[in-house]
Amino acid sequence: MAGLALAQTGGSLAALLVAGWAFLRSTILRHYDAAHRRGATVQLLFAAVFALSANLLQLLLCEILGLMEPDVRKANWQFDMLAMLALLLLILPGYHCYVVLHAKLPPLKAVAGAGVLLCAYLFAFWKMGGVVPGIPAGRTMGMLEAVSRVGVLGIILVGVLSGYGSVSLPFSYITLFIRPVEKAEIVAMESQLRHTLEAIAQKKRSMAAIQQEIEVQEASGRTPQRSFFGRVLAAMGGGPQDPRQVLLSLEAEVAALDRLRQALHADVVDLKREHQRALRARTLMGHLENLMGYILSLYCIYRMLASSKALVIGEDFSSDPVSKTLGFVLRLFSGGHLRIDVHQVSQYLTLAFIGFISISSLRGFLKHMERFFSALSAGNATTMVLVTTELLGFYTISTMLLLRRNLPVKYRPVISAVIGGDMDYDALHRWFNATFLIAACASTVLFYGLMRQKRQEADDRLPVYMAPSSNGPQDGAAPAVAAQDGAEQQQQEQQVAAQVEQLTYSLQDLLKKPEAELTLDEKFALCRSVGEECVQEEELRRLLEKKPNPVAYDGFEPSGRMHIAQGVLKALNVNKLTKCGVTFKFWVADWFAQMNNKMGGDLKKIQVVGRYLVEIWKAVGMNMERVEFLSASGKLPHCTAASADVICSLRECEWHEHGGVEFLSASEEINKRADEYWQLVLDIARKNNLKRILRCTQIMGRSENDELSASQVFYPCMQAADIFFLKADICQLGMDQRKVNMLAREFCDDCKPKRLKPVILSHPMMPGLLEGQEKMSKSDPNSAIFMEDTEQEVKTKIKKAYCPPQQVAGNPCLAYAQHIVLPWCEKFEVERKEENGGNKTYLTYADLCADYESGALHPADLKPALAKHINTILQPVRDHFENNAEAKALLKQVKSFKVTK
Repeated sequence: MAGLALAQTGGSLAALLVAGWAFLRSTILRHYDAAHRRGATVQLLFAAVFALSANLLQLLLCEILGLMEPDVRKANWQFDMLAMLALLLLILPGYHCYVVLHAKLPPLKAVAGAGVLLCAYLFAFWKMGGVVPGIPAGRTMGMLEAVSRVGVLGIILVGVLSGYGSVSLPFSYITLFIRPVEKAEIVAMESQLRHTLEAIAQKKRSMAAIQQEIEVQEASGRTPQRSFFGRVLAAMGGGPQDPRQVLLSLEAEVAALDRLRQALHADVVDLKREHQRALRARTLMGHLENLMGYILSLYCIYRMLASSKALVIGEDFSSDPVSKTLGFVLRLFSGGHLRIDVHQVSQYLTLAFIGFISISSLRGFLKHMERFFSALSAGNATTMVLVTTELLGFYTISTMLLLRRNLPVKYRPVISAVIGGDMDYDALHRWFNATFLIAACASTVLFYGLMRQKRQEADDRLPVYMAPSSNGPQDGAAPAVAAQDGAEQQQQEQQVAAQVEQLTYSLQDLLKKPEAELTLDEKFALCRSVGEECVQEEELRRLLEKKPNPVAYDGFEPSGRMHIAQGVLKALNVNKLTKCGVTFKFWVADWFAQMNNKMGGDLKKIQVVGRYLVEIWKAVGMNMERVEFLSASGKLPHCTAASADVICSLRECEWHEHGGVEFLSASEEINKRADEYWQLVLDIARKNNLKRILRCTQIMGRSENDELSASQVFYPCMQAADIFFLKADICQLGMDQRKVNMLAREFCDDCKPKRLKPVILSHPMMPGLLEGQEKMSKSDPNSAIFMEDTEQEVKTKIKKAYCPPQQVAGNPCLAYAQHIVLPWCEKFEVERKEENGGNKTYLTYADLCADYESGALHPADLKPALAKHINTILQPVRDHFENNAEAKALLKQVKSFKVTK
């Protein structure tokens, strides 16, 4: 029988060993690539500690249930404890020291150094006796002395984790503390990850080309050197002369980008986990967890009070909550007739409860460590797994010591016999109560601070705006991103681009249909195609379903000449929205431009620019039937000034309506409802701190680190108030304005009663024409094409534009073709000689990209075609400003103004 029991014990340990290895691979190590998962030694150590920890709990249950022969149980206890101590005191710290030293030293020196450090660790471990309360003093290191030291260190860990867990569980379960993660946040974070992968792939291609060039030069007996243009660039400060130095620089950049990739991947995993939590909270199980969260909150308060009482006046073992509750229930349901030993029964119930808590606590501990690994997945897997293994071992032994007091009296000597004697268990519990109380209080403050910080920084999960990419804006269309190599990621993006392309260009048919014939799905598709990001899609669909004529708004500063992104792209978006029955309100933000020091803060000049912008939109073909132009300082008038040398104030001109467009005075409306408008502004300012407002200054093209005027600090509060003052249902601005739009949505949550959140439909930002310019700049004429540029100016700017051969990412010429030419012209025609491939017409952006990336379409053919199409689009605007005297005078005035930032 003894042999059979030993065989069963061995089989159980082997099964637990495999279970520990599988747990490690499926949880912690899944955040690492294959190279980090090959460390067999560290995985075996973790599996061994996991198996021994689980076996200790298994032995305790066997002791109570009378399973297994007493002698076999005793041998098993002794083996388990000795093996655990050997791992915790010798093997794990020694190997850990070796791993750390081996990264910088040769193997023999690393072994010697690890031995010295292990001896120092054991000496410090032995000197704890008689100094730290609860650890007996002794000249030798026996079983009792070793367990007491491990126990105290582990109990400190258990107290910290228990205090943290008693607070974190309610915060995790109660729906009040769950912030819903919107799909757009996940998509945007995945987009950042994709762009990082693109950058890594591009730099690796450059490295391969440089390495090949070095090998060719060395094979021919020449000293490696850069090309002629590379040497010229190096002479001008553009990098080192030696291509090997360039290669080392690129390797460092790739390493930095790879660390960023791993961090972004961890963020994506965290966002998806939070999104799933929000979805789960709406289910029946989520409601049950919410109830459990409140119950655990009460238990947390009870435990904190009980720990405080135990530290001050000692613990009372004559009664406990379980006994009191059990006795009350029995008296209530039996009418006082049922009499049993409540204290004895409560001990067994407490044991069962403690077993459940122990398993849950151990699981929670490993889950917390998993999150820790996810956050630090850019680190070394071996080191991190060793730390987790050591903590798990200390945690297990200390938990067994704490459980002894809650065991029925006749089973307590078993643990005393295993550890070699009795300890000062009261001191251990005082350690636990003290660390638990401190950890619980600190965790409460920590979680409260994190909750407030998340509310303030929810919008910072996304970039201020995202660079245009071929995958388009469709929410949910982006695939889950993992750490893939550049070639696989590029292929994946092309597939997504093709899917988006099919939807995008079917929208041309919808624009030709009568409005009355559009279905809800078609209206949603048209509206959704406007934005690179939509917060939230469900809200947009519900809005179109419930409200026949929702209101969309866009605000713009009259700050200079209009470029094609503001002119053509905005006209396209307005036409799509008005086709769906949306009324579009333009907020000509002249007061805002003055506050932001545009046009030197000269309001009269700003008003002239405002009128000039309206003239362009009328000329380019914007549908004006459902468009209203409003000015923050007054109505937009019809300008009758004939002289271009006179600055025409908007207030000095006569008022009129034009072409179904009503020019309204926002100042008159504000004055009529001044209490409403300024109350909104003050409410928004009152409910946000200065740090949160300063993060919105990027909407003005500023940085929170800039020296800002008081008006610029107040600017975001007013812009957020405009949304509610104009009763806008949709905020249709650029991605660079998303921070203040998110501020407005957050304000809705803080209002009592809560306001209806506006839908955010953010269009992409068009890049500048020059290399590295993420968006057009009016202050740099070479970075943008203006709406009234001459035909030759357009050709010259496109000719100078950054357009690297066979490179799609970061190519402004392709971005203009995607977002302006193809939607406007419904095709992209390339004219070239037969020897260069002959003429070709592209109907989709995916086909255009495929040819360009393969080299079938050269920049020398792409650029003239792009310039020709843009000139075709801009010709009606040129004609308007040439033939209309008023418009011509406006343009001359605007061109004479100095653009200021």
